[in-house]
Amino acid sequence: MVKKQTRRADIEAYGHRGVEIFDQIEIKLRELIDEAASVEYNGARARNFKETCADNAVEFGNTCTLNMQQMADAVSGASSFIAQNLGGAPIQLEPPTVKITRPAIIVDEELETADSSILTTLQDNCNRIYGDINGLYQDHLSEFTNLGVRESWMGPEYDDALGHIQKLTTVATQGVEESRNMMFEAISNQMTDLNM
Repeated sequence: MVKKQTRRADIEAYGHRGVEIFDQIEIKLRELIDEAASVEYNGARARNFKETCADNAVEFGNTCTLNMQQMADAVSGASSFIAQNLGGAPIQLEPPTVKITRPAIIVDEELETADSSILTTLQDNCNRIYGDINGLYQDHLSEFTNLGVRESWMGPEYDDALGHIQKLTTVATQGVEESRNMMFEAISNQMTDLNM
C-alpha cells in the first residue's frame, strides 16, 4: 500500500525557511572569503598566503552554491510532481544566485608585518564560520525531515527527495571539513614558518 499526503501550509512554511537558510549560508560564505582576503598581514609572503586562503574559501563557496542548487532541484522536482497529482502548490526553493569571486588581495609589500594574534583570530573566525555553515545545512535537513515526521508530506516522492537531501547534506558536511582543514593548515604552516 502506498499513502500520499501533503499539507500545503507546512510545505510552504518549509519552502520559506529553506530559502532563508540558503540565504544565511550565502552571507556566511561571503564573510569567510572577506576574512581570508583582508586579514591584516603584509609583506611579499603575505600575498601568497592571502591568495591561498581566499582561493580555498572561493572554491568552497562555489561548491556550496552547486550543493544548494542540487537540493533545491531535488525538492522542487518532487513537490511539483505531487502537486500536479494531488492539487497542491509545488515548493519552489530559490537558492541564492551566488557569483563568488575572489576579492582584490591588498598587501603592502614594502611593510612586512605579521602578528600571531591576528593569525590566531583569523583561524578562530574561520572555525566559527565553518561551524555556522555546517549548522545551517543541518538545520535545513532537520526542517525537511520534519515534513515527514509531522506527516505534512508523505509518499515515495518525499522519500526520494529526503534521500537526496540527506546525501547532499553529507557531501556538504564533508566539504566543510575539507575546506576548514585546508584553511587551518595554511594558517598553521604560516605561523610555524614565522616561528610564532
